[in-house]
Amino acid sequence: PEILSGGVDHGFGAGGVGIVQGATDPALGRLVAVKILRPEYRFSRDHIERMLREARATAQLEHPNIVPLHSLGLDKKYGVYFTMKYLQGDTLRNILRQIAEGNPPYLKEYSRAKLIIIFIKACQGVSYAHSKGVLHRDLKPENILVGKYGEVTVIDWGLVRRMNPLGQALDIGDDSGVERENRVSGQSIELDAKQKERNLTEDSFITGTPRYMAPEQAVGWNSKLDHRCDIYSMGVILYEILTGSNPFEHLRNDVEILQAVSAGEFTPPRQLRGIGKSISPEWEAICLKAMQVYPEQRYQTITDLIHDLYNVQAEREITSYRANWYQRLYKRIKRNPLKIAVLIGAAMAAMASIISVLLLDYANYHIAGSVTELII
Repeated sequence: PEILSGGVDHGFGAGGVGIVQGATDPALGRLVAVKILRPEYRFSRDHIERMLREARATAQLEHPNIVPLHSLGLDKKYGVYFTMKYLQGDTLRNILRQIAEGNPPYLKEYSRAKLIIIFIKACQGVSYAHSKGVLHRDLKPENILVGKYGEVTVIDWGLVRRMNPLGQALDIGDDSGVERENRVSGQSIELDAKQKERNLTEDSFITGTPRYMAPEQAVGWNSKLDHRCDIYSMGVILYEILTGSNPFEHLRNDVEILQAVSAGEFTPPRQLRGIGKSISPEWEAICLKAMQVYPEQRYQTITDLIHDLYNVQAEREITSYRANWYQRLYKRIKRNPLKIAVLIGAAMAAMASIISVLLLDYANYHIAGSVTELII
């Protein structure tokens, strides 16, 4: 309440249910972000429960790529609220929009390689959430915030849902490769204070953003949702990074979008006019595997997706695409030019030695023949 007593200002975000604004913390003299419910939802039990679940989940997801939560409270004027770190920067949505519009500073700052780095960092945050048994269910470019100094934060956990912890987290050591850490998760996220957790979304009730929903989410199979619905959403985001457009962008009606999503009807990246030729088969394969209609055909963990992303950048083989032998050979040469040069040099030296020995034997043979003829 002390935080809100000075008045909420610096409004900078609003969704369908909540409003995120800036406020001053008088105790510490810092600017924080405050999330409150829209006036029409402030006395709705379900919306208050969702708000509390989001706050509890976000507070327990302590990760560099997930927004830190400071406090949870109740105010007479604004109702239930929670405060978070005040994040400054661009959403991935605005970045992609500015690139599509040809904004020179954005084109210079955000190459495809840099966008992939941003994407991987977002995946890392989602991977951590999954390891703690939490689904986001509304992953989209609007919910990925990119800071001025390269910070990437996944925000808006308003549709958070609990699942069984995966027990597999990803540890990115350095640029040399990907280290996997397999472990049994010792602690899952508690979403309700009294641990009497219930899912607030019943079957046949569709929640989320249609253009980023997994097919099982689009048809309302909420009781069957697991971490792979988030993997699908990340696949759609990757599609936008590669092509500059959403796979269902041409559809304006939500019903048509949901039908196309559930049927997997969209144009593969490499078949798009103009941009398709700039996308390699490997990148397309990664994107399409993440966006498979059936969950069992997708990447089974975000870790697997990140592993393929790092491998394709390092010119290594990926699980979603099998290149021809000469393509694999070319990548091996490109990946290890010094070793290949040494091997070629050694092979040429060995060949030169063999040829020299053969020529010397040939010369000796003729000399011996000539000497024999002279003696005779």
